[in-house]
Amino acid sequence: MGENSEQLKIHRENLTKYLDLGATLFRHHWTAVEPLIDKWWDAYKVWEANDTFDKAFRKKRMTVRTFPGGDKGFAEQVSKNFGAGTISLASYDKKTRDTEVRVFADSQYTPLGAEALKEHDRVFHKTDEKSNYMAQRGIDSSAFANPDNFATRETKYAAGLHDLSASLLNPELSIFDQIHNTDKDAHFSFLPLSKEEDQYVLFTLTQYAKTEHLLPALYNKVRRYRAEMTRVKVANEFDMGIVYSAVPVADHGAGPAYKLRYGLGKKTTITGPQGQETVMVTPQIYAARRQAAIKFKSIVGIRDGKNEVVIAIRRHAGRFPVYAVRNGDHLECYNIVNGGMAPDGRRISSNGVMTG
Repeated sequence: MGENSEQLKIHRENLTKYLDLGATLFRHHWTAVEPLIDKWWDAYKVWEANDTFDKAFRKKRMTVRTFPGGDKGFAEQVSKNFGAGTISLASYDKKTRDTEVRVFADSQYTPLGAEALKEHDRVFHKTDEKSNYMAQRGIDSSAFANPDNFATRETKYAAGLHDLSASLLNPELSIFDQIHNTDKDAHFSFLPLSKEEDQYVLFTLTQYAKTEHLLPALYNKVRRYRAEMTRVKVANEFDMGIVYSAVPVADHGAGPAYKLRYGLGKKTTITGPQGQETVMVTPQIYAARRQAAIKFKSIVGIRDGKNEVVIAIRRHAGRFPVYAVRNGDHLECYNIVNGGMAPDGRRISSNGVMTG
């Protein structure tokens, strides 16, 4: 174990002892806990700055997003977005002839009644409210690396910086056997995750910080950390049918009236007695997907091929994300400079080895 990793482990374990006491005792010991949080965070950022592509790939921590190739692939995909007013929370099922409106009462997927859904459908899709929602989904994720863009919900939504789908790579398989876009000149964006233990730390700190009026210092600290650490939101060993959904915001003031979420919809796929089957999303299913997000390595190797994670992309302290374009049996890396491709001389093999 390297020095950076060892220091991170020590500070993480010191902090976790208090995290495991539960929220009430954690807050009770705040004067002892606060410096431990700071030491963990500082050690984490040093570790992150020294993380490498090869290490993250081998340790099952490397995520990838892929994009089509073709003559206009990069030009069309580099800053691709869903423009204001184009995001929909409604879909039509041809089999049942039902219109599905993906608005929930709360973040736990509690369903709303038919009349409430009808009214939310009207507000979100047929009023000026729809102009509050857009989404950046391009190759270039530099806007996600600016913590100022996450200072408030309004700034985040104005920039369209919502969560994104990715795959978590299995080092035992070729990269090209685990991706959605298989074009000979497809584009790739690689971004490593923290260790699972650090995902757990930030997830738990976030839960404890939600009661802001009890411990505002923790709330402010966690808000800052969440703007600088890429996190897994939900995970599964196969496609989850990820869509946009929303939860009404009671006291939104002049801001967006809904909390937009890119994640599970009303239905998802599970493994049942008869194999994969489509079921209604329940709080229990959502909890299982969130638990898999913290223990994200658990989804790797269950099946060959592409899995799915939803990630909140944030600023990385190292030389990431890594952008690359496929050229035969390898990838050629590039930087994005003034909206164009600038090759940087590095290569990635199909089995995840970076050279150059």
